[in-house]
Amino acid sequence: MTIIRKVRRLLKVIRKWFRNLIRPFLIYIKVKLGIPVRFRSPARDFLENTILPYYASQEDLSRVLFVGSDWYTIHYKKIFKPTVEYWTIDPEPKQARYGAKNHIVDYVENLDKHFDSGFFDIIFCNGVLGFGLNEREPADRSFGSCYSCLRKGGVFVIGRDETPGLLSFSVDELSSMHKFKPHQFAPCATGNYSLKPQHEYLYSFYVK
Repeated sequence: MTIIRKVRRLLKVIRKWFRNLIRPFLIYIKVKLGIPVRFRSPARDFLENTILPYYASQEDLSRVLFVGSDWYTIHYKKIFKPTVEYWTIDPEPKQARYGAKNHIVDYVENLDKHFDSGFFDIIFCNGVLGFGLNEREPADRSFGSCYSCLRKGGVFVIGRDETPGLLSFSVDELSSMHKFKPHQFAPCATGNYSLKPQHEYLYSFYVK
């Protein structure tokens, strides 16, 4: 019985190793073929299945910005109508291959250097806090720049990991966030949707 357990354990390790080895290759092939590649998590599923489709259905939507681009975001542009001007921004040049046709290689804190005030109808900033945007001052400048580039009545959506200790500051403490007003996300009837206890993640909705 001990030998059987050891063999099963070894096979499990081999299968895991093989998946980790071949996964990047499969992702590369799918991206090249234009096949959507999804990163499965409760937070990402809620974004893709609820948040993005809801705002994409709005009739007055014309310009959208998604902050950050990677292999699992490349298909987001297809959620929106062809008439919607879809933009992405990411500071890493290599991430441009996953961005929209309208892509900016820069930090989001410099957004107002690329666009006029009131340019966007909605800005999505998901999974950036604590994963690139880690310090108080850059975060404050970034959200202030987003505020400037949103039209009056425009929506700002922040998705963030709530793992204790990930950030040394609270988003609500940032002076730039005091400019925004809370916005109720209609499908959930709340301005703050938490995925706890299933997942340490929070989506907050604001309006200019």
